Amino acid sequence: MLRRPIRSQHTSWPSLWVVVPLVVALVALPGWLAVAVVSGPDPISNATHAVVTALMAVVLAVLGAVIARTAWRRNDARTMLGAFCMGMSTILLLTESIALAGDLPPDAGVLRLSGLLVIPLGSAILMAARIRGVVRPGRELVVLRTGVITLTVTALICASWLANPSALSLTIGAGSLSAMILFATAAPLLAATAWSACRTAMLTRRPLDSVLCVGLLWLVPAHLALATSLPGDARWAAGHALQFAGFSLMAIQTAVDLSRHVASGSLTGGLRSTALVERSAEFLGARVSALVDRMVEKDPSTAGHVERVAVLAVQMGEHLHLPTGRLRLLAAGGLLHDIGKLSVPTEILQKPGRLTDDEFEVVQKHPADGRALLTELGGFHALVLDLVEHHHERVDGTGYPHGRQGDQLPLEVRILAVADVFDALTTDRPYRRACTAADALAELDQQAGTGLDSRCVAALRDVIGQAQLVEIGQRARRPRPILAADMRRSA
Repeated sequence: MLRRPIRSQHTSWPSLWVVVPLVVALVALPGWLAVAVVSGPDPISNATHAVVTALMAVVLAVLGAVIARTAWRRNDARTMLGAFCMGMSTILLLTESIALAGDLPPDAGVLRLSGLLVIPLGSAILMAARIRGVVRPGRELVVLRTGVITLTVTALICASWLANPSALSLTIGAGSLSAMILFATAAPLLAATAWSACRTAMLTRRPLDSVLCVGLLWLVPAHLALATSLPGDARWAAGHALQFAGFSLMAIQTAVDLSRHVASGSLTGGLRSTALVERSAEFLGARVSALVDRMVEKDPSTAGHVERVAVLAVQMGEHLHLPTGRLRLLAAGGLLHDIGKLSVPTEILQKPGRLTDDEFEVVQKHPADGRALLTELGGFHALVLDLVEHHHERVDGTGYPHGRQGDQLPLEVRILAVADVFDALTTDRPYRRACTAADALAELDQQAGTGLDSRCVAALRDVIGQAQLVEIGQRARRPRPILAADMRRSA
């Protein structure tokens, strides 16, 4: 029996759109200050810098090989581009290391370009990994494309030098136009990549993802230092040190994700919002996962239902441009929306026939019981409590348990209600067979604007892909007519 809570214990979180970027910016600030303050001659010899640069290249080569191997096994073209980025950086750093060890003037073009191209090319490739059209082909085609591009660019450079040997004597001074053009190209790409990684950090709330944001932001002042100084200057050494620190933070984040046998969505921008549901224990916390396990122990069919509803709800929320913080809460509320069924007797939950009116009255109490349970446990956001308590409310006031109407229901609640009804109609229940997705969508269209929010119904139509339709079709092999009672008793 559930005890009535004395008072609400939910936690109110400040806006992640303010907190996370502010924390990341404050942590990244020392890197900018180091580059701005350092000046004068470099106390470290070029030979030492050559060794350190070579070590950076080796670290990136090993990490890139591990990422490429993992990406190939998973047919993950997006992560493969991230590995290609590290491979290109390795080649350029090795070239710079060899040039530093040789007897070349500080402003020699070969030496300067090797260092100045690492960050712009790397940031361009990481940004390309975020474009769906670039990574849509399979892994073999991605490898072929990247290989052809690399060979073509290399051939063009070699041909230009052979045609004009004087190009080898090209010089790039500190703060020259060509150096600043490279910086102006890299800075916005890095800023966009860092913002994308920051959005992922706001979605996952993992400190590790915030570490990646700091690493990306450090590459901006690092490249500025390399562009406005020459080998032998202290600022150039500071820029190289900051570059290595930024790459190291990226390596740490990627290595930890690889150790967990998952792709680095923060690095490549490939983390989908639905990963909050698929990896709930990691992203939403052990308590949410444990409560879902409790529901599964009591009613095994609940697991598939709450996960499907949560995935659909998050997809709809993303389609309706909900902020990342609210997507997190929607994912948690979707997984926990039926937690109140822990208080419903098992014989009612798993009854093979239709429920009597008295039994249905017991089931109707589960939204309020769910809120009471989560409030008693404490630590859940107010919106999660609302999602649990109001997911059976309807915009025309005909729902339960309180008969709330449209303006009184947050958008997330209206999203969850549509996803819940759709999954209930397209899934077998003890008292009836599932209907087809087409029939369920037709019924939702009839309810749009009255029982269900019309904008949310339209969003559901937009986000259901072919793969989900196939899965739904497998759940509903034998179509059947929809009864009005099904809409009323869909749980």
